[in-house]
Amino acid sequence: MGSDLVDKIVNHIPITPQEVKLALSSTFGSGWIKLHPNFLEIIPKAEDLFAGIPPNTRM
Repeated sequence: MGSDLVDKIVNHIPITPQEVKLALSSTFGSGWIKLHPNFLEIIPKAEDLFAGIPPNTRM
């Protein structure tokens, strides 16, 4: 699963919220997801993170 996410990131393929939830529940556990039900709202989007960097200079 981790390599699939890395492949998507490297190849600029969108990652679904379900994939983020699965990755984080694998990392933090399902209890963490239950304690933080709105965590997806605070994860910045890639376009916001790289807003000032030209696309041809990104990974």
